[in-house]
Amino acid sequence: MVIGKIFGFVFRWTWRAMGVLGVVVCIGALLGRSLVEWVESNNHKQEIWYPSPDGKYVARYKMEAGGLAISSFCNESISVYSVGSVHPPVTQGQDHKIYGSSCQSVAIDGRSHLQWINNDTFRIKVPIQRSFPAKFGDLLVDIEFKVGG
Repeated sequence: MVIGKIFGFVFRWTWRAMGVLGVVVCIGALLGRSLVEWVESNNHKQEIWYPSPDGKYVARYKMEAGGLAISSFCNESISVYSVGSVHPPVTQGQDHKIYGSSCQSVAIDGRSHLQWINNDTFRIKVPIQRSFPAKFGDLLVDIEFKVGG
């Protein structure tokens, strides 16, 4: 009789504790998912396409930034594609990137710091002093990429 009462008491409180634990886990999962969605919604992406003068090639500037203060990230890259392969399948493993760095290393402020010089040469201007955005009078380095041979 005493063993039955002890067993019943332990069983009831174990069952209640499991119920409370289940509710806590569900609330934690919902809060965790909300936090992940909030962090992802704060991400910033930018993509700008620059077609070559003859239309055979296109350069793509891509910037991604986000995360929180502890795990923030910011990357930018420039890729050049022939017009026939602007969206190549990922499985081909072709890397068309010609430039990649942390954000704001390419000077973009409406003064054509990313531009085609001719039909097969793409120019990037990078500020030496790292002022963002580049201001008039800043020292800039021109980097030119020639498509093909």
